[in-house]
Amino acid sequence: MIEINLNFNYGYKWYSSNGIYVKGYIFDENNNLFNGKKLIKYFSNMISKNTIEEKLQNANGIFTVIIKKDNLIIMAVDRTRTFPIFYSIKEGELYISDDTYFLKDKTTNKISKDSFDEFLAAGFVTGKETLIENIYQVQAGEYILYKSNRLEYNFYADYLTSCVVNKKKEELKNEFLDILDRTIKRLIKFADGRQIVVPLSGGYDSRLVVALLKKH
Repeated sequence: MIEINLNFNYGYKWYSSNGIYVKGYIFDENNNLFNGKKLIKYFSNMISKNTIEEKLQNANGIFTVIIKKDNLIIMAVDRTRTFPIFYSIKEGELYISDDTYFLKDKTTNKISKDSFDEFLAAGFVTGKETLIENIYQVQAGEYILYKSNRLEYNFYADYLTSCVVNKKKEELKNEFLDILDRTIKRLIKFADGRQIVVPLSGGYDSRLVVALLKKH
């Protein structure tokens, strides 16, 4: 049995159709915006592992997606895990939820000693573990496949540097400015004519955002 329970709709709402549950928004590789119910369409053709990775790698934004197709379950979150999703398996039954209290009622209330010690030392729990035994989290940049009572863990994105780039300072500067321009253009497109409010902290970040908004 597979049970999906999604409760939190503040900020961004969950949308679902034909076994696809989505939340958030993305821009694809062609800078097309998918949000709300449109996000379901973006994830509707994830039919193979290669397609799954390609779709996720090209998804620029904040999102969580769960796909239930026959006996296959796909769970994925964005590169920063903006909308956490949790899961638990008990006696061959898979439970998926954005609400850990729901999962605690389905499984156990027992605190994991190792996770508890890690939380006291670091202020958070690393990896897929949580403070509760047998309740796990989908990690940033990760997608999980569940089939035939087996979980397969995959990362489509991470923050490890895999190569060294030898470029001149001016070239790197121009590339960085181009990234900033493309980012702010996406923000303006996402706002779709709505007022944008930028709290000014007095630091470089907020001033940069304002300057780029004025530029564009």
